[in-house]
Amino acid sequence: MKRNCYCLIFALTLCVAGVSPALADISGAAQTKTIEAPKDNTADVAANWTIDPDRSSITFGGSESGNKFQGKIEKYEAAIVFDPENLEKTAVLLTFDMYAAKTGNASYDGALRGAEWLNIDRFPTAQFKLGAIVRQSGAAQAGDVQSADYTVTGDFTLAGVTKQISFPAHISITDRHQAEARADFTIPRLDYNIGRQADGDGTIVSQDITVNVTLVAH
Repeated sequence: MKRNCYCLIFALTLCVAGVSPALADISGAAQTKTIEAPKDNTADVAANWTIDPDRSSITFGGSESGNKFQGKIEKYEAAIVFDPENLEKTAVLLTFDMYAAKTGNASYDGALRGAEWLNIDRFPTAQFKLGAIVRQSGAAQAGDVQSADYTVTGDFTLAGVTKQISFPAHISITDRHQAEARADFTIPRLDYNIGRQADGDGTIVSQDITVNVTLVAH
């Protein structure tokens, strides 16, 4: 497979997304380590892939008073370079418009934007900046598709709090210059002080928020 077919844009995230400095942990449960918030959130990433928004999605979910809910981040920007033969050159910068984080429930969405939760008026964007990516399995070839499992680690900033996060991802690339990245994991909302005052013990809203990422790029 030619080199220019090997470069991929990868996300995470997550509206309310997660993990640990230990790259070997790919259990799917996001783990966090507090670090100093980045002073410059405008990293220079020369993207070589373009995300297909119609085939990509970043969703989140949890429960409120025992009722499950799911939401979606409808607007985000991505600048990502990925080459499975040259992982140290990988660069990812994702910026999420938190005003576009919606559940479709007016009551939920109104509360979500408030100061007790995501505090969107003060922190209108969230951001993920890649720190490292490690292959966890050898690349498998099926026809024109090459795929492998990875552990992705980086800095995630949400509601003014930055954590170092790590999560498993599956990435596939085809000879037709198409790429797909998938990641599913959970994050503890209290790590980002989300709802700490309103529901710090998780009586109403689940403390763990699931994040599901699918990015398709060309």
